Amino acid sequence: MALTTRYNSQDEIPEDVRQDFVEDTVNEQFKGTWVSKDVFNLEKALAAERREHKDTKDKLGTLTGQLQSVQSEIDKIHELGSLEELIALRKKADEANPPDIEQLKKTNAEMRAQLKEAMKWRSENEPRLAELEAENAKNRQEADRASARETIAKTVKEIQGVNADALTEVLYFQYLAGTLKRNESSDIVTAADGADLEEYAAKYAKDHGLLLQNVSGKSTPPTGAPSGSTLASLKKQYEDAKQKKDTTAMLRIKNEIDKLTS
Repeated sequence: MALTTRYNSQDEIPEDVRQDFVEDTVNEQFKGTWVSKDVFNLEKALAAERREHKDTKDKLGTLTGQLQSVQSEIDKIHELGSLEELIALRKKADEANPPDIEQLKKTNAEMRAQLKEAMKWRSENEPRLAELEAENAKNRQEADRASARETIAKTVKEIQGVNADALTEVLYFQYLAGTLKRNESSDIVTAADGADLEEYAAKYAKDHGLLLQNVSGKSTPPTGAPSGSTLASLKKQYEDAKQKKDTTAMLRIKNEIDKLTS
């Protein structure tokens, strides 16, 4: 499994790598989680770059407005019909300190150069951040599934008189399929009505024949029991049903296997 780059709390971080993680205060979506320093530094740099990008665009907008105002005055000069008006407006333009126009042009060029550099940096680093976030999402999903399977197995183990292995397998696939889900408290419940996992598991075992017939010991195989090739065939059928996530077929085949091996 790939290295996890983000955890929901500091307690979840393995001791040997805990010093490599910091609390995320930058990413709005994951604030409060614990993220690897590499990802945090990249997120922080991108956030600063986005702010700088916005500030640069705002300044460019202001400069553009000022330049347009100056250009409007120049256009009026060319539209004048009398020499007196031309001289008056030229004097007004001179009093407006024309060297400032050159400074505006210089500042505009500098801002555009900074914007170009910022956009280049962004194009080089955002794909990597997206890749890390995608990998992190995959790791979180794998961790959640492993945790769900462990919870289901522990719950089933506490129910007396059920075929724990078969029931755990079926309920886990129901979690993957969405029949079971986590509620707001992260407890696994039924998606339909939020029923408690243990109650649902016990009822499911009873309704689908997953109760053990001989809890105290194994029964003697009946005369004429199927051969090992039949058992192998059933195991193959079970794996095929598992791939298709056909829980009904899995139950039926698992019961047949249990009858052969009990």
